[in-house]
Amino acid sequence: MLSQHLLQDSGKECYQLHVIVASYARDHFDAGSKEADRQSLRGAHAKAAQYYVHYAEESCPPREQRRNADDVKPLIEAVWQYCQAGHWQEAYDLMLNEGLFSDLRLWGRNAVLLELCQLLLPSREWQPERSQAALIYARLGSVYNTLGKKQVALAYFEQALLIFREVDDRGGEGTTLNNLGLVYDALGKKQETLAYFEQALGIYREVGDRGGEGTTLNNLGLVYNALGKKQETLAYFEQALRIFREVGDRGGEGTTLNNLGAVYDALGKKQEALAYFEQALRIFQEVGDRRREGTMLNNLGLLYNILGQKQEALSYYEQALGICGEVGDRGGEVRTLINLGSVYYSMGEKDRASKYYEQALYISRLVADREEEATALNNLGLLYADLGEKERAREYYEQALSILREMGNRGGEGRLLNNLGAIYYALGEKERAQKYYEQALGMGRELASADSNRRLIGEWG
Repeated sequence: MLSQHLLQDSGKECYQLHVIVASYARDHFDAGSKEADRQSLRGAHAKAAQYYVHYAEESCPPREQRRNADDVKPLIEAVWQYCQAGHWQEAYDLMLNEGLFSDLRLWGRNAVLLELCQLLLPSREWQPERSQAALIYARLGSVYNTLGKKQVALAYFEQALLIFREVDDRGGEGTTLNNLGLVYDALGKKQETLAYFEQALGIYREVGDRGGEGTTLNNLGLVYNALGKKQETLAYFEQALRIFREVGDRGGEGTTLNNLGAVYDALGKKQEALAYFEQALRIFQEVGDRRREGTMLNNLGLLYNILGQKQEALSYYEQALGICGEVGDRGGEVRTLINLGSVYYSMGEKDRASKYYEQALYISRLVADREEEATALNNLGLLYADLGEKERAREYYEQALSILREMGNRGGEGRLLNNLGAIYYALGEKERAQKYYEQALGMGRELASADSNRRLIGEWG
């Protein structure tokens, strides 16, 4: 019964029924009728849901003050209980009205969000409105994308897209096209990515959604940046910047300034990059976007690290790490830990670097962030290869390679194959090393290693 969330911790390593549920169970369970038992169990879940809703009203902070999933535990429990009670509409409404679809994703609680969205999927007993079903499919697409399951994400986004078109929701259609583009971008399929973004851009211009237009121009800039077409990239970002300033979207303005800074950084124009990053940081601080403030501090740390100013880099990373912890951004926390490890690695403090990488690996697995898990494993492989522990390095590389292949990350896969080639060469297995080198060469360099840690910000719906 613990798996059905009907039990509560009594504080002595044992569990007991909530008083309200226990009372309801005693009064309504019928040992002689399975259907009566089923209805009684659902009634108990409904009572539990009501209990948690009332408890949430008393204990959960207002939404603008919530910083992590601990702040909404009673709401999460209420949604689960409503679903078990067969009250799916109440569960959906609670998720939507309390912002749980977006906040749980923001806080990196992907496993929790996945379970709740799966419970809300249409079934024989629960047929949501078509627009509601589209939102559920879209949210599942976002979760599976974060979990690295790109093909599953595409399937859910395609289902959402069909429904948005069916109900003539042009805004939902544009958002989903953007999200499909971002998944194809992560898969390295740039032409498909461009096609989706161009469709989204056309829709936003047709309906006069200037914010959506700016978002899509930003995303198009990201693609052209990955293709190495820096002038086209700058043109798209500049268009996006003008629109965001025109409509007064300070968050969008900050995002675009960050992206412009990343491009100028890649072009070697470090002072221009620094100016853009600092402008973006001020905006995110001004609007109170702590999560993206952390992203900017991370990017400034990366820039100062490249400039050889290690102490400044560490200072920015430490600030970023504090913010990530404050707002519950576990993904940002992982990236910052990896970046801290990389600075200490470059300073020759390998024991300290290892500790940061291990922390990053632990958290990435906790929140099911497959991409960052692969990065942490790769960096641990590099570290142990440098320490002469070749077999241990090989094990880390193999784990990272498996994840990247599962995700369809061809650029990262190529780099891992190259690293494995170096390990096998060092182990004296030159023929095997040659095979890995040839595979890596055949893939080409889809991502430039110098840009691999720079955090450009793509826009999701």
